[in-house]
Amino acid sequence: MIKKIKNITFVIITGFLLNSCASILMPSGGPKDITPPGIKESIPENYSVNFNNKKIFIKFDEFIQLRSVNQSLIISPPLPEKPKIIAKGKTLMIDINNELEDSTTYTFNFGESITDITEGNAQKNFQFIFSTGNFIDSLQIEGKMINSFDLLEEENALIMLYNNYEDSIPYKEQPLYLAKTNANGNFILNNIKTGTYKMFALKDMNNNYLFDQPNEQIAFLDSLITPKAELLLKIDTIIADTNTVDTIASDSIVTDTTVIYSPKDITMYLFEEDNAEQYISNSVREMKGKCVFNFNKTLKDTFIIKSINFDISDKELLIEKNLTNDTIICWIPDTSICNLDTLCFSVSYLKKDSNETYFLNTDTVNLKYRQVKKARKKDVEIQDTTLKFKTSIVNGNKIDINKDIVIDFEIPLNNIDTSLILLSEIIDSLKTPVEFKFFRDSVSLRKYHINYKWEQEKSYNFSIAPNAFTDIFNQTNDSLNFDFNVEQQEHYGSLILNITNIQEAIIIQLMNAKQKVIHELFIEQNEKMKIPYLHPGKYELKIIFDKNKNKKWDTGKYLKNIQPEKVLFYQEEINIKTNWDLDIEIDLLKK
Repeated sequence: MIKKIKNITFVIITGFLLNSCASILMPSGGPKDITPPGIKESIPENYSVNFNNKKIFIKFDEFIQLRSVNQSLIISPPLPEKPKIIAKGKTLMIDINNELEDSTTYTFNFGESITDITEGNAQKNFQFIFSTGNFIDSLQIEGKMINSFDLLEEENALIMLYNNYEDSIPYKEQPLYLAKTNANGNFILNNIKTGTYKMFALKDMNNNYLFDQPNEQIAFLDSLITPKAELLLKIDTIIADTNTVDTIASDSIVTDTTVIYSPKDITMYLFEEDNAEQYISNSVREMKGKCVFNFNKTLKDTFIIKSINFDISDKELLIEKNLTNDTIICWIPDTSICNLDTLCFSVSYLKKDSNETYFLNTDTVNLKYRQVKKARKKDVEIQDTTLKFKTSIVNGNKIDINKDIVIDFEIPLNNIDTSLILLSEIIDSLKTPVEFKFFRDSVSLRKYHINYKWEQEKSYNFSIAPNAFTDIFNQTNDSLNFDFNVEQQEHYGSLILNITNIQEAIIIQLMNAKQKVIHELFIEQNEKMKIPYLHPGKYELKIIFDKNKNKKWDTGKYLKNIQPEKVLFYQEEINIKTNWDLDIEIDLLKK
């Protein structure tokens, strides 16, 4: 009998365990959780007044975690010390750990830093708001932050309000109110007290809410702003039913109220000041006779370079500048000087003092040449004495009907034998030499042009015989022989621009799909112009309002109350088609 009972008990326990195991292995099923954590309660309550607590507890309906809370949390007004934020289980604890100002509304904006622990669903833009006074300040302003040069939306820019109007205030004091732009560049500054404010924006590089780094981007409004709230009454009239026996019934007035906050359409233009001190950022001796000086920004016109430990005349010392005028190349043709281990220079250029007045600064630069070593000692080094160059055409390809052949040399030339340069028309496989113009580029020291009036449907041959070019180090070229065709006239399209109501000088830039400027025009009055020989494709048109007429875009200067020069993009599609003229009318007063 006892044995039977034990057997029965064993069966029951075994069955229970098997069922238990089966239930554990069963998949949970159901849809994926996409719901962010919900707030059940908080101590004290959100939007509390007469707040005097040291800690805040916020309870959620599921387990939570914090994600980059130090970067996401915006506290307005800012606190001297960062509060301690802890997520434990389903509760968020805020240890304020600061003395709060009297009669002040505080906003804790957590962004998307509070997420559930399973799927990472974020509680978006959760705000905890309280006041140390008797009421919650409720004014707000809205706007958008864009980059002043390319008009793209700027994310994570700080929007700052001050009730101190001194120009220097962003340098030395944290703002009274603070917000951050979202991914679309939009911002809302809320819970603002009645008053008039100075508005500033900052891409804060060191997270201290001060404009104290030379590479920090800023934006500012030219005038003070005064936030306002207006009560808007919406009135609807309902006609009574005339068939009713109720003689008292009449037309009814139903009102709805909406609060309109202003300003709500502020646009701020972010820029980086051009206030970096001018200096030589790098210097290198790439070849024995080639010394390169790189500057951190564009040089002013005055530039003087002199030798210190060797004698050479100004005519012998070849100076080359790049297009952006921030790189200077010094070429030394004298081989006896090139063989010196170290070349010493005095380099003089303009820079600004503390009063922003230009003065001539001189640096001493010592440059050593270090020959590149071979990977293996047994390798025998063979000196390559061939002059290297590149051309704008490729053998067998087509050339634009309106373009020159361009030859770009690695080293400046000392001698050219044009009799060894040949351009020929190819007719029935026969080459007939033609006359052409050969000249050096107006900007580049090492660039030369072959100019000829190309004819469509014709083929050409371009050849360079050995020793046609000799560089300053007496190196000569190898031969080159290219056949090429000319692009058909009908292949191209044209853009016709008619720009009216020009009030100040403008720069027009036509850019291709890769944002490369392919045409640039400077005009000061209403003008109709044609840009021909455009390859089919999509283009973008940019207009820069060149206030100071220096033919380039200029950034702003905060302390001088100078905004960056205004930029405008033509919003409609510019699609150039083969053998087609596209007309565009732009009225600058309507943009």
